[in-house]
Amino acid sequence: MKEYFIREIEVISAVHIIAIIFAVIFLTIFYIRLKPASYTKAFFVLQLSIIGWMFFKILKTVAPNVTMRWTFVVCYYFCICVLEVSLLLFSYSYCKGEKLAPTFRYALFLLASIQFMVIITNPFHYLFYRDFDFTDDHFGILFYVHALIQYILVIISYYYGYLAFKIKMKKLNYFYKICIALAIFIPISIHLLYVTRKIFPLFIYYDWVIFDISPITFLVSVSMFLIITMQRNFLDLKPLLKYEIIDKMDTAICLLDGYSNIIYANQNSLDLLNDTQINILKAELRNTFLGQNSGIITCQDKQVSFHSSESINKFSAYKLLTLNDVTDLLLLEKEIKGQQEILNYRNKVLKEDIFELRESSKIGARKYIARELHDIIGHSLVVAIKSLESALLYWDSEPQYAEDARIKSLNALEQGLEEMEKISLNKNRSSSLQSELLEMLNQVDFTGINSRLLVKGNLSILLPKISATTKRICQELLTNVLKHSQASEVLLQLNLNTSNLTIRVIDNGIGVDSISSGNGLQGILERAKELGGSAEFSSVKGDGFTAVVVIPM
Repeated sequence: MKEYFIREIEVISAVHIIAIIFAVIFLTIFYIRLKPASYTKAFFVLQLSIIGWMFFKILKTVAPNVTMRWTFVVCYYFCICVLEVSLLLFSYSYCKGEKLAPTFRYALFLLASIQFMVIITNPFHYLFYRDFDFTDDHFGILFYVHALIQYILVIISYYYGYLAFKIKMKKLNYFYKICIALAIFIPISIHLLYVTRKIFPLFIYYDWVIFDISPITFLVSVSMFLIITMQRNFLDLKPLLKYEIIDKMDTAICLLDGYSNIIYANQNSLDLLNDTQINILKAELRNTFLGQNSGIITCQDKQVSFHSSESINKFSAYKLLTLNDVTDLLLLEKEIKGQQEILNYRNKVLKEDIFELRESSKIGARKYIARELHDIIGHSLVVAIKSLESALLYWDSEPQYAEDARIKSLNALEQGLEEMEKISLNKNRSSSLQSELLEMLNQVDFTGINSRLLVKGNLSILLPKISATTKRICQELLTNVLKHSQASEVLLQLNLNTSNLTIRVIDNGIGVDSISSGNGLQGILERAKELGGSAEFSSVKGDGFTAVVVIPM
């Protein structure tokens, strides 16, 4: 019997040590190969719980006394309680792409804690182990309750695993389907056979050492999962290099499974979105992503654009999603649109203003032409009338003078017609301002009024517009002298300096007590104001009329 126990200790220790080494290798490969996802942490805990289960099982086997043996039994049952919870959390996360809801997680933790408390308090109630000694164990009723709970959780876990693998199995060949079936049924089957002691006769018949190989079967199950997930490329460093490159890329990248669950997100994605925004993104992707290759999703205060490309192989279908934070771009676009609306409105107002300006320009042009016609026709007619009056007056006594006056009146009318033609054709005047003023005064002389012209400064340097305005102002002032003053003498004086041009007209006519601004004087005032100048008129009854117009240079 002693030799059997020694052989049992050696076999159990050797098998579990080999299994632990095998588990550590696979855990290392898992760490290198598997991309970070919602189920990564649960899978690590699952692997560590299996390794811990086997480790404490070895210590239990080599324990020198019952007390230490019981201590290590409690430790490996702690690992079993952790395993049943982590297996369910892992399979759910792997299937759904997200963690189990906190309420259910806390319920699982509470259930595992109760199970562990039942085990650790067994020395007080003996309902888990009816008796426990160094060589043999007998289970109580609570052990089978614990086993039932464990099986239920394992079955639920495998159900979620089945849902996750369902889409992949469509493209797998027969070998991989067998592997998946074995991975699912071997652990639970062997563990069930051991608990019910149905496998014991087989071990006794072949004289094998009887021991619980449940942790090893779970390890095989996890290994099969790795084989299927990693597609047999265990020692290929390309995935690691690809992962490192993708994780360090500036672009935010997510990998989605066939259910549009996020199974991987690189560091830039995690920097772009917090946990709450990632959950919103998952929900939005399920609602709006199917059938779309690109779009914009609202995640709290962020606007995220996505673009997807699909990759299908014999194992699975994935969607690679690139994300960009377009919040600032959309705000800028909104601002640009707002500015565009403002510009459109201002453009509309500007068009209306241009239209009004054109209309007012037409009115201004009409006013200008009317004013020019008023000055030209008025001056020509007044000169003609006054010349004809002189001709009638001297017709009998001085026929030659009368004939000259008549000709002068005809010349005045012809000159007026020429001036009107120049306005209609918009012709430039080539004659000098001073010669035109002398011509005006010469016409005034034929009406019997003695005129004089005094000029100080060089009038040829005046701008065309100032020169034309000066001529019209002088023409209107002389016309007023002919029409209203009854004067015998008139003086026209122009004084040009560096700052302004002063036009002064003085007659010795009858004068007035109060000056009323008719069309003539009003036109003179408007012309002066158009050039930034001013006009003043003064008169005393019986003492003539004086007009002073100042135009700035």
